[in-house]
Amino acid sequence: MRKFTKPSTKPEKAKQINAIASKDWRSPIMAYIRRHFEPADEKEGKRMFQRARSYTMSEGELYKSGVVAPRLKCITIAEGQELLKEIHSGLCGSHIGIRPLVP
Repeated sequence: MRKFTKPSTKPEKAKQINAIASKDWRSPIMAYIRRHFEPADEKEGKRMFQRARSYTMSEGELYKSGVVAPRLKCITIAEGQELLKEIHSGLCGSHIGIRPLVP
């Protein structure tokens, strides 16, 4: 039986991801729609086209549009967290759903 002493592949350096909650995820999409986005290469340009094609801008706000769904207003991460806190502290806080309410 062979005993391996070295890995068969070279270990990659750990990549650091800087996840900053205050960074607005909408910025790249809004820049693309406003034609202020400059892709680094053709692949990135195609990726951004695919990502941004279901979004529209109206009066400076970003909306996601669907085929059968209404337009959804896109909000920041902080606004989303505040909205979830508000929803969970109010009527939806118990998560009991509709079944227990029906006699």
